[in-house]
Amino acid sequence: MGRLPGCCFPRRAQNRRIKHNQEFTQGSRENMENQRENNGYNIEGAEFTESKGENMENPRDNNGYNIERLKLKGNMSDAKSDVVENVILNHNFSQGLDSWHPNGCDAYVVPSESGNAKGMPMNLCGGYAVVTNRKECWHGLEQDITSRVTTGSVYKVSALVGVSSCEGPANVVATLKLEYKRSDTQFLFIQRVPVSQGRWETLEDTFTLSAMPDRVVFYFEGPSPAVEILI
Repeated sequence: MGRLPGCCFPRRAQNRRIKHNQEFTQGSRENMENQRENNGYNIEGAEFTESKGENMENPRDNNGYNIERLKLKGNMSDAKSDVVENVILNHNFSQGLDSWHPNGCDAYVVPSESGNAKGMPMNLCGGYAVVTNRKECWHGLEQDITSRVTTGSVYKVSALVGVSSCEGPANVVATLKLEYKRSDTQFLFIQRVPVSQGRWETLEDTFTLSAMPDRVVFYFEGPSPAVEILI
C-alpha cells in the first residue's frame, strides 16, 4: 500500500458533553457493517482523531497526502491547546510490526525504498503493512488500544488501505473488538470502503465508547480470505 498516514486519535484535555453517543451492537458482521453508510474518501492515511465538544477539527488539509501513517490523535477543546496524542503505537510501521499483531494470518512491512511493490503507487512517505495468508474474512492486522482510549470521546478513524491478489473491488473494514470478562465479546463496526487493486482508498468514520470494555482491540478485516490487505 502506498504510504499512508497512520492511525491517530487526538484527545481533548477538557471534558465536554459529547453530542452523539454510539451504542454497541452485537451480532453478525453483516449486520454491523450495515449500521453506517460510506461517507466518502479522504486522501490521507490511517488516523483516529478524538475531539470533545460539538465541532470536530479537521486534522489535515485536502491538498495532498499526510506524511504520517497510523496514528490516533486527540483535539483539545481549547483551541489554544493544540495537543495531539497518538493512540496507535508504531503508526508508520517504522519499527516493523512492533505493537501490531496478525490475527489468524501473516504480515510484513514493505519499506519505502522498495519502490512500487505490490503494484501500489509509492507517493507517501514511509512503508506499509501487507496482511497475507488470511484464511477467514475476519483475519487481519490488529492493535490493543485499551489503555489509550476512554469513554465520552469521539474518535475519528482515517486510514489509507489497499488490496492485492484480488480481481475487482473488495471491501476493507475497520472494526473494534470489545472484550468483557463477565459477558460475551462484542464487535463495533466502524466503516468499510471498496478498494481496487493498485489503488489507495481512504477508510474514514468516527466511533464513541459509551462504556469501557476490559479490552479494546482495533483491527482491519473484510476481504475474501485470499485477498491481501495493505495498510
